[in-house]
Amino acid sequence: MKTQKVSIRDIQLKLLDIIDYIDELCKKNKIQYFLIGGSALGAVRHKGFIPWDDDFDIAMTNENYLKFLKVCEEQLDKDRYFFQREASEKWPLYFTKIRMNGTVFREPDAMCESHMGIFIDVFSLENIADGIVASTWQYICSKIVIARTLAQRGYMTATFGKRVVMSIIKRISNRALEKVLINQVRRYNKEETKRLGILFGNVRFKNAFIPREFFGTPEYIEFEGRFLPVPGMTHEFLRKNFGDYMKLPPKEKQFGHLPEEVIL
Repeated sequence: MKTQKVSIRDIQLKLLDIIDYIDELCKKNKIQYFLIGGSALGAVRHKGFIPWDDDFDIAMTNENYLKFLKVCEEQLDKDRYFFQREASEKWPLYFTKIRMNGTVFREPDAMCESHMGIFIDVFSLENIADGIVASTWQYICSKIVIARTLAQRGYMTATFGKRVVMSIIKRISNRALEKVLINQVRRYNKEETKRLGILFGNVRFKNAFIPREFFGTPEYIEFEGRFLPVPGMTHEFLRKNFGDYMKLPPKEKQFGHLPEEVIL
């Protein structure tokens, strides 16, 4: 990692600046969100960041997510932050980033992004069909979209099989097909379903669908001296995603994004 003597902690402090701003913006506009992934795990296990973690993930129901996008368009402090909206010209993926101006966090696969500042990922929790066939189809459609958008972005995977799949999908798919697939993924977002899913993140099938009650009303727990929202049934949520989540991984797996360049 090439840095200007930047430590993991330096990056984490910038992430705290971003989440404090997002939290204030969401409270002001009555937008409900949840810490997810390693951010939720860190809150419970470490009362803050996982010591080696250099990212931050949040999610919100699709209704709240759409409201968040509108609020960012109208109210985000553009001098301090960059709104990297989903499916935009320089960001074809279907989740959103809030980036900090005046910083650089250059990942190895960052090839066509208009802004490379330190960021927080914001995901939509899609409503998942109750039936196994329909929900599996949602998952498949999301993976095809991800493969296409990663190929558009210039992403280079090290796995031969994935390179072949991405090459084929890039050749046979087009924007019209992508819209059809997105509609399939999000077709239940105006219905009341029993499960939610983060379908445009790096999530395997077995962890993709989460009982709606696991989220419920957010529980606010300590995170680096402030209180941030995690899913209401935190134990069940973390156990589904991480198994024995209080157990630390082996040393060789304790690493973050390993960016190519960091500038604060």
